[in-house]
Amino acid sequence: MRGIVTAFNLETVHRGFSDLCEAALRSAIACHHHDRRRRERHAMDAEREMVDLKKAQFMMNKIGEEFTGFINSLANFGFFVELDDYFIEGLVKLSSLTDDEYDYFEKEYVIKGRRHGNKFRLGDNVRVKVARINAFRSEIDFECIQTSEGGL
Repeated sequence: MRGIVTAFNLETVHRGFSDLCEAALRSAIACHHHDRRRRERHAMDAEREMVDLKKAQFMMNKIGEEFTGFINSLANFGFFVELDDYFIEGLVKLSSLTDDEYDYFEKEYVIKGRRHGNKFRLGDNVRVKVARINAFRSEIDFECIQTSEGGL
């Protein structure tokens, strides 16, 4: 009888040890995946920052030049224009639009002038001039010259 009890205890200990090893292995794999994802996100952020810096540097000698593009994003402080000729985006600040006072209507996805009713919508074609470049912050500022409706 004593041999049966000992065999049963050894089997229980072995099964418990095996379960413990499996749990430790799963935990180590989960930690590894979490760390790998964190490093990948960090690398992607660094790559994005470098691309933005290179875009700003590329545009440095183009200050004052005019380009065509389209509005790809609206915000309460202005709208972003992506240039047709280059995969470069810049900001047209509402404060740079001097022909009217503009308000952003988030639900309608439109920036509208109070007096004249000029509108800026997603996808609108615009002509912009490169106004300022802050390469340190990778920022490109445009001034709107003309809209697809011929305004400004």
